[in-house]
Amino acid sequence: MDKLRNINKAILLPLLAAIAAFIKQSFGYEISDELLNTIADISLFIVMIIGLFIKPTKPKDESSSGETYH
Repeated sequence: MDKLRNINKAILLPLLAAIAAFIKQSFGYEISDELLNTIADISLFIVMIIGLFIKPTKPKDESSSGETYH
């Protein structure tokens, strides 16, 4: 469970969008409605591009916040 704390959770959605777009393109999945297919492609690529600009952050250490509760 400690490994999950080291993952930047904000990057998971863009990463999953990139994987979905890759699978959609490589296996040729198409949505039957042309407009809906275009909207799906554009939204996946927008989420991927946003993921490129997310700055990785380190999780704050709860024990070093200065507040202690007894």
